[in-house]
Amino acid sequence: MSVRKIQTIDRVSDIFKCFDENTTELALGEISEKTGINASTLHSLLASLKSNGFIEQDPTSRKYRLGYQLLYLGNLVSSSLDIVKSASDALDTLQQKFDETIHLATLNGDHIVYLDKRNSSKQLQLYTKIGIRVPAYATSTGKIMLAYKGTDYIMEHFPEKLDKITKNTISSREVLIQDCKYIKSDGFAFDDEENLDGLSCIAAPIFDYNNRVNFAVSIAGPTQRIDSLKTEENIDFLKAQSLLISKKLGYFPK
Repeated sequence: MSVRKIQTIDRVSDIFKCFDENTTELALGEISEKTGINASTLHSLLASLKSNGFIEQDPTSRKYRLGYQLLYLGNLVSSSLDIVKSASDALDTLQQKFDETIHLATLNGDHIVYLDKRNSSKQLQLYTKIGIRVPAYATSTGKIMLAYKGTDYIMEHFPEKLDKITKNTISSREVLIQDCKYIKSDGFAFDDEENLDGLSCIAAPIFDYNNRVNFAVSIAGPTQRIDSLKTEENIDFLKAQSLLISKKLGYFPK
């Protein structure tokens, strides 16, 4: 990233920090005084933020205030924090039962993002990090969420040809769509070394109060160990824990 872009980000951050619960509106000169940004440059920055919904301007007083786009983003963060808290007990339970890596993930466009995890105590384990992004079509959590998002979502977010990460990775959007139909019918998804050789996963969906699936939970580990867990009893246990999380989010199965 260029020095100029970093400087712009720093200036935007300084602008946002001018506002708080006691200072909800400010004139151009007041923001300039607080940030040290000259009026000409500040006016351009505010115009750009305004056009993108991050800043609003009162038509009468001409004062600036934070925009609703920030509220939207804040709600996304709040949602992520809520799910982490709601899922905590279930993640602990899954880790204690299976002693494998347990992931909590959300869908972000064509990728999944890990929100929380529990580590295995076994010698061979995963070193994934919270916050990393992974192609959704190559993960069990991604595929289970895509299954409930539906064909229109997949058509909008994925090209016809998908990058092959391993020899087992789905490489066609059409195949992904068909697989997701079966996955939704089953209520769980597998990743059979589709993102990383030697690694497999089992995932179940997490529903919210609107019956939407924006999160998923998975058991991940070396393929040989995960294959041994692919029993009806274990998958039902995983789905039961995902249901407990769903109920904490206000979901009630019909």
